[in-house]
Amino acid sequence: AVVSTQSGHYGRGVYVSGLPLDMTSDGFLELLGKYGLIMEDPESEKKKYKMYTDEEGNFKGDAKCCYLKKESIPLAIQMLNGTRMAGSSGKKIKIEQAKFQMKGEFNPKLKPKKKNNKKKKNKKQENLLDWRDRAGGTDLRPKHAKIVIMKYCFDPKEFLEDATMITEIRDDIKEECEKIGPVKKVLLFDRHPHGIVSVKFGIHESAEDAVKAFDKRWFGGKQLEAWLWDGITDYAIEETAMERDARLASWHNFLGDDDEKTGDKADKAKPNRTVVSNKVIEASTDSNKDEIKEEIKEEIKAIGGNAKDIEMS
Repeated sequence: AVVSTQSGHYGRGVYVSGLPLDMTSDGFLELLGKYGLIMEDPESEKKKYKMYTDEEGNFKGDAKCCYLKKESIPLAIQMLNGTRMAGSSGKKIKIEQAKFQMKGEFNPKLKPKKKNNKKKKNKKQENLLDWRDRAGGTDLRPKHAKIVIMKYCFDPKEFLEDATMITEIRDDIKEECEKIGPVKKVLLFDRHPHGIVSVKFGIHESAEDAVKAFDKRWFGGKQLEAWLWDGITDYAIEETAMERDARLASWHNFLGDDDEKTGDKADKAKPNRTVVSNKVIEASTDSNKDEIKEEIKEEIKAIGGNAKDIEMS
Protein backbone atom coordinates (compact mmCIF):
# COMPACT_ATOMS: atom_id res chain seq x y z
CA ALA A 1 0.00 0.00 0.00
CA VAL A 2 1.14 3.55 -0.67
CA VAL A 3 0.95 5.94 2.25
CA SER A 4 2.43 9.34 2.88
CA THR A 5 2.17 9.76 6.62
CA GLN A 6 2.51 6.39 8.30
CA SER A 7 5.80 4.71 9.05
CA GLY A 8 7.31 2.66 6.25
CA HIS A 9 10.23 2.70 3.81
CA TYR A 10 10.83 4.85 0.73
CA GLY A 11 11.21 3.28 -2.70
CA ARG A 12 11.44 4.73 -6.17
CA GLY A 13 7.76 5.58 -6.45
CA VAL A 14 5.85 8.85 -6.36
CA TYR A 15 2.31 9.52 -5.21
CA VAL A 16 0.42 12.22 -7.13
CA SER A 17 -2.89 13.86 -6.20
CA GLY A 18 -4.92 16.75 -7.60
CA LEU A 19 -4.92 15.36 -11.12
CA PRO A 20 -7.76 16.11 -13.57
CA LEU A 21 -10.59 13.60 -13.22
CA ASP A 22 -10.63 12.98 -16.97
CA MET A 23 -6.95 12.04 -17.12
CA THR A 24 -6.24 8.76 -18.92
CA SER A 25 -3.56 6.18 -18.24
CA ASP A 26 -1.62 7.27 -21.30
CA GLY A 27 -1.84 10.89 -20.20
CA PHE A 28 -0.54 10.04 -16.73
CA LEU A 29 2.37 8.00 -18.07
CA GLU A 30 3.23 10.74 -20.55
CA LEU A 31 3.16 13.38 -17.80
CA LEU A 32 5.37 11.48 -15.37
CA GLY A 33 7.52 10.03 -18.14
CA LYS A 34 8.90 13.50 -18.87
CA TYR A 35 11.09 13.25 -15.79
CA GLY A 36 12.44 9.71 -16.08
CA LEU A 37 11.87 6.18 -17.29
CA ILE A 38 9.00 4.42 -15.57
CA MET A 39 9.85 0.96 -14.31
CA GLU A 40 8.39 -2.15 -15.96
CA ASP A 41 7.24 -5.25 -14.11
CA PRO A 42 9.82 -8.02 -14.81
CA GLU A 43 7.10 -10.62 -15.36
CA SER A 44 4.34 -8.79 -17.22
CA GLU A 45 6.66 -6.17 -18.81
CA LYS A 46 3.95 -3.56 -18.16
CA LYS A 47 4.62 -0.14 -16.67
CA LYS A 48 4.42 -0.05 -12.87
CA TYR A 49 1.73 2.50 -12.05
CA LYS A 50 -1.75 2.69 -10.57
CA MET A 51 -4.60 5.15 -10.96
CA TYR A 52 -7.03 5.07 -8.04
CA THR A 53 -10.75 4.81 -8.78
CA ASP A 54 -13.94 4.79 -6.73
CA GLU A 55 -16.41 1.92 -6.47
CA GLU A 56 -17.95 2.89 -9.80
CA GLY A 57 -14.60 2.89 -11.57
CA ASN A 58 -14.27 6.66 -11.87
CA PHE A 59 -10.82 8.16 -11.50
CA LYS A 60 -10.40 9.90 -8.13
CA GLY A 61 -7.57 12.24 -9.16
CA ASP A 62 -4.68 10.47 -7.44
CA ALA A 63 -2.21 7.95 -8.79
CA LYS A 64 1.23 6.47 -8.28
CA CYS A 65 4.08 5.25 -10.44
CA CYS A 66 7.53 3.78 -9.92
CA TYR A 67 10.60 5.25 -11.60
CA LEU A 68 13.53 3.22 -12.84
CA LYS A 69 15.97 5.62 -11.18
CA LYS A 70 15.43 7.35 -7.85
CA GLU A 71 17.05 10.49 -9.27
CA SER A 72 13.85 11.06 -11.26
CA ILE A 73 11.82 11.59 -8.08
CA PRO A 74 13.18 14.99 -6.96
CA LEU A 75 13.02 16.21 -10.55
CA ALA A 76 9.36 15.27 -10.88
CA ILE A 77 8.56 16.88 -7.52
CA GLN A 78 10.39 20.07 -8.46
CA MET A 79 8.64 20.39 -11.82
CA LEU A 80 5.10 19.26 -10.96
CA ASN A 81 4.40 19.99 -7.30
CA GLY A 82 2.10 23.00 -6.91
CA THR A 83 1.23 23.27 -10.61
CA ARG A 84 -2.28 23.26 -12.07
CA MET A 85 -3.59 21.35 -15.06
CA ALA A 86 -6.59 22.03 -17.27
CA GLY A 87 -9.64 20.18 -15.98
CA SER A 88 -8.39 19.98 -12.39
CA SER A 89 -11.03 22.47 -11.14
CA GLY A 90 -8.30 24.79 -9.90
CA LYS A 91 -6.67 22.15 -7.72
CA LYS A 92 -2.92 22.17 -7.41
CA ILE A 93 -1.01 18.99 -8.13
CA LYS A 94 0.66 17.51 -5.09
CA ILE A 95 3.47 15.06 -5.67
CA GLU A 96 5.64 13.36 -3.09
CA GLN A 97 7.86 10.37 -2.72
CA ALA A 98 5.76 7.35 -1.86
CA LYS A 99 6.22 5.27 1.27
CA PHE A 100 5.54 1.58 1.15
CA GLN A 101 4.15 -0.28 4.12
CA MET A 102 3.45 -3.97 4.34
CA LYS A 103 -0.02 -5.10 5.33
CA GLY A 104 0.06 -7.78 8.03
CA GLU A 105 2.98 -10.08 8.86
CA PHE A 106 5.41 -11.34 6.26
CA ASN A 107 5.11 -15.06 5.53
CA PRO A 108 7.77 -16.35 3.10
CA LYS A 109 5.74 -19.50 2.43
CA LEU A 110 2.99 -17.43 0.86
CA LYS A 111 5.36 -15.68 -1.50
CA PRO A 112 4.85 -17.08 -5.01
CA LYS A 113 7.87 -18.55 -6.74
CA LYS A 114 8.95 -16.67 -9.82
CA LYS A 115 11.26 -17.58 -12.63
CA ASN A 116 14.86 -16.66 -12.14
CA ASN A 117 14.85 -14.07 -14.91
CA LYS A 118 13.93 -11.01 -12.85
CA LYS A 119 17.52 -9.86 -12.55
CA LYS A 120 18.06 -10.22 -16.29
CA LYS A 121 14.99 -8.14 -17.13
CA ASN A 122 15.88 -5.51 -14.55
CA LYS A 123 19.37 -5.33 -16.03
CA LYS A 124 17.82 -4.83 -19.46
CA GLN A 125 15.90 -1.83 -18.10
CA GLU A 126 19.04 -0.45 -16.49
CA ASN A 127 20.83 -0.65 -19.85
CA LEU A 128 18.31 1.81 -21.27
CA LEU A 129 20.07 4.46 -19.22
CA ASP A 130 23.60 3.16 -19.75
CA TRP A 131 25.38 4.71 -22.72
CA ARG A 132 28.86 4.01 -21.43
CA ASP A 133 31.45 2.73 -23.84
CA ARG A 134 32.34 -0.67 -22.38
CA ALA A 135 35.93 -0.34 -23.48
CA GLY A 136 36.32 3.11 -21.98
CA GLY A 137 34.52 2.35 -18.75
CA THR A 138 33.32 5.81 -17.79
CA ASP A 139 32.62 7.63 -21.07
CA LEU A 140 28.89 8.30 -21.26
CA ARG A 141 28.90 8.89 -25.02
CA PRO A 142 27.62 6.08 -27.26
CA LYS A 143 30.07 3.93 -29.18
CA HIS A 144 28.71 4.99 -32.55
CA ALA A 145 29.76 8.58 -31.76
CA LYS A 146 33.31 7.49 -32.63
CA ILE A 147 32.28 6.98 -36.26
CA VAL A 148 32.31 9.87 -38.72
CA ILE A 149 30.28 9.79 -41.93
CA MET A 150 31.64 11.75 -44.89
CA LYS A 151 29.59 12.61 -47.95
CA TYR A 152 30.68 13.41 -51.53
CA CYS A 153 34.09 11.74 -51.16
CA PHE A 154 33.86 10.18 -54.64
CA ASP A 155 31.69 9.54 -57.69
CA PRO A 156 30.80 5.81 -58.03
CA LYS A 157 31.07 6.08 -61.82
CA GLU A 158 34.80 6.63 -61.44
CA PHE A 159 35.26 3.06 -60.21
CA LEU A 160 33.79 1.62 -63.40
CA GLU A 161 36.74 3.02 -65.31
CA ASP A 162 39.44 2.33 -62.72
CA ALA A 163 38.69 0.10 -59.73
CA THR A 164 42.08 0.89 -58.18
CA MET A 165 40.71 4.30 -57.26
CA ILE A 166 38.72 2.64 -54.48
CA THR A 167 41.95 1.84 -52.68
CA GLU A 168 43.54 5.18 -53.47
CA ILE A 169 40.62 7.24 -52.16
CA ARG A 170 40.26 5.12 -49.04
CA ASP A 171 43.98 5.35 -48.26
CA ASP A 172 44.00 9.11 -48.86
CA ILE A 173 41.11 9.63 -46.46
CA LYS A 174 42.72 7.38 -43.86
CA GLU A 175 45.99 9.30 -44.13
CA GLU A 176 44.22 12.64 -43.63
CA CYS A 177 42.18 11.34 -40.70
CA GLU A 178 45.22 9.90 -38.94
CA LYS A 179 46.54 13.46 -38.71
CA ILE A 180 43.66 14.09 -36.29
CA GLY A 181 43.74 10.88 -34.25
CA PRO A 182 44.11 7.08 -34.34
CA VAL A 183 41.89 5.45 -36.97
CA LYS A 184 40.57 1.94 -36.46
CA LYS A 185 38.66 1.40 -39.70
CA VAL A 186 37.78 3.13 -42.95
CA LEU A 187 34.85 1.77 -44.96
CA LEU A 188 34.12 3.06 -48.45
CA PHE A 189 30.57 2.45 -49.71
CA ASP A 190 31.59 2.26 -53.35
CA ARG A 191 28.02 1.88 -54.62
CA HIS A 192 26.50 4.82 -52.80
CA PRO A 193 25.47 7.63 -55.19
CA HIS A 194 26.52 10.30 -52.68
CA GLY A 195 30.04 8.94 -52.21
CA ILE A 196 29.75 7.88 -48.56
CA VAL A 197 32.77 6.92 -46.45
CA SER A 198 32.72 5.99 -42.77
CA VAL A 199 35.74 6.44 -40.51
CA LYS A 200 35.92 4.84 -37.07
CA PHE A 201 38.26 6.64 -34.68
CA GLY A 202 39.80 5.24 -31.53
CA ILE A 203 38.37 7.95 -29.26
CA HIS A 204 35.35 10.25 -29.29
CA GLU A 205 37.38 13.43 -29.25
CA SER A 206 39.10 12.53 -32.53
CA ALA A 207 35.75 11.88 -34.20
CA GLU A 208 34.39 15.22 -33.02
CA ASP A 209 37.53 17.03 -34.24
CA ALA A 210 37.27 15.25 -37.60
CA VAL A 211 33.74 16.53 -38.13
CA LYS A 212 34.96 20.08 -37.55
CA ALA A 213 37.95 19.56 -39.84
CA PHE A 214 36.24 17.85 -42.78
CA ASP A 215 32.77 19.39 -42.90
CA LYS A 216 32.64 21.89 -45.81
CA ARG A 217 36.24 21.00 -46.71
CA TRP A 218 37.19 20.43 -50.36
CA PHE A 219 38.48 16.98 -51.29
CA GLY A 220 39.16 15.76 -54.83
CA GLY A 221 37.27 18.70 -56.31
CA LYS A 222 34.19 18.11 -54.15
CA GLN A 223 32.97 19.87 -51.00
CA LEU A 224 32.54 17.32 -48.23
CA GLU A 225 29.85 17.04 -45.60
CA ALA A 226 30.74 15.33 -42.33
CA TRP A 227 28.77 14.29 -39.25
CA LEU A 228 28.77 11.71 -36.47
CA TRP A 229 26.97 8.47 -37.33
CA ASP A 230 23.52 8.14 -35.73
CA GLY A 231 24.03 4.44 -35.05
CA ILE A 232 21.04 3.51 -37.22
CA THR A 233 21.43 4.52 -40.86
CA ASP A 234 22.74 1.80 -43.19
CA TYR A 235 24.62 3.22 -46.16
CA ALA A 236 25.11 -0.07 -48.02
CA ILE A 237 23.38 -0.14 -51.42
CA GLU A 238 21.89 -3.34 -52.83
CA GLU A 239 22.96 -4.16 -56.37
CA THR A 240 20.84 -5.31 -59.31
CA ALA A 241 21.41 -8.57 -61.17
CA MET A 242 23.00 -6.67 -64.07
CA GLU A 243 25.33 -4.82 -61.74
CA ARG A 244 26.23 -8.07 -60.02
CA ASP A 245 27.23 -9.70 -63.32
CA ALA A 246 29.35 -6.69 -64.24
CA ARG A 247 31.07 -6.82 -60.84
CA LEU A 248 31.81 -10.54 -61.18
CA ALA A 249 33.38 -9.93 -64.57
CA SER A 250 35.41 -7.11 -63.10
CA TRP A 251 36.68 -9.32 -60.28
CA HIS A 252 37.88 -11.99 -62.71
CA ASN A 253 39.69 -9.38 -64.78
CA PHE A 254 41.39 -7.78 -61.78
CA LEU A 255 42.34 -11.09 -60.19
CA GLY A 256 43.98 -12.43 -63.35
CA ASP A 257 41.32 -14.86 -64.53
CA ASP A 258 42.40 -14.30 -68.15
CA ASP A 259 46.14 -13.67 -67.88
CA GLU A 260 46.91 -15.12 -71.30
CA LYS A 261 44.81 -12.42 -72.98
CA THR A 262 45.74 -9.47 -70.83
CA GLY A 263 49.45 -10.14 -70.35
CA ASP A 264 51.84 -8.03 -68.31
CA LYS A 265 49.75 -4.89 -68.75
CA ALA A 266 46.90 -6.45 -66.81
CA ASP A 267 49.29 -7.64 -64.13
CA LYS A 268 50.46 -4.09 -63.55
CA ALA A 269 46.89 -2.84 -63.36
CA LYS A 270 45.79 -5.40 -60.76
CA PRO A 271 45.34 -3.78 -57.35
CA ASN A 272 46.60 -5.36 -54.16
CA ARG A 273 43.12 -4.83 -52.68
CA THR A 274 39.63 -5.42 -53.93
CA VAL A 275 36.13 -4.62 -52.68
CA VAL A 276 33.68 -7.48 -52.23
CA SER A 277 30.08 -6.51 -51.41
CA ASN A 278 31.17 -3.38 -49.55
CA LYS A 279 33.87 -5.33 -47.69
CA VAL A 280 37.47 -4.23 -48.15
CA ILE A 281 39.80 -7.21 -48.56
CA GLU A 282 43.52 -6.61 -48.33
CA ALA A 283 46.12 -8.86 -50.01
CA SER A 284 49.26 -6.93 -49.22
CA THR A 285 51.51 -9.92 -48.44
CA ASP A 286 52.21 -13.29 -50.04
CA SER A 287 51.25 -15.11 -46.83
CA ASN A 288 47.56 -14.31 -47.07
CA LYS A 289 46.93 -14.48 -50.82
CA ASP A 290 45.61 -18.06 -50.73
CA GLU A 291 43.24 -17.09 -47.94
CA ILE A 292 42.05 -14.03 -49.88
CA LYS A 293 41.45 -16.08 -53.02
CA GLU A 294 39.31 -18.56 -51.13
CA GLU A 295 37.33 -15.77 -49.49
CA ILE A 296 36.63 -14.16 -52.87
CA LYS A 297 35.61 -17.52 -54.35
CA GLU A 298 33.15 -18.08 -51.52
CA GLU A 299 31.77 -14.56 -52.00
CA ILE A 300 31.27 -15.18 -55.74
CA LYS A 301 29.53 -18.50 -55.09
CA ALA A 302 27.31 -16.93 -52.43
CA ILE A 303 25.83 -14.49 -54.92
CA GLY A 304 25.42 -17.05 -57.70
CA GLY A 305 28.58 -16.49 -59.71
CA ASN A 306 31.00 -18.97 -61.22
CA ALA A 307 34.08 -19.14 -58.99
CA LYS A 308 36.87 -20.06 -61.40
CA ASP A 309 40.52 -20.49 -60.47
CA ILE A 310 41.88 -17.20 -59.24
CA GLU A 311 45.48 -16.09 -59.58
CA MET A 312 47.00 -13.23 -57.62
CA SER A 313 50.45 -11.73 -58.07
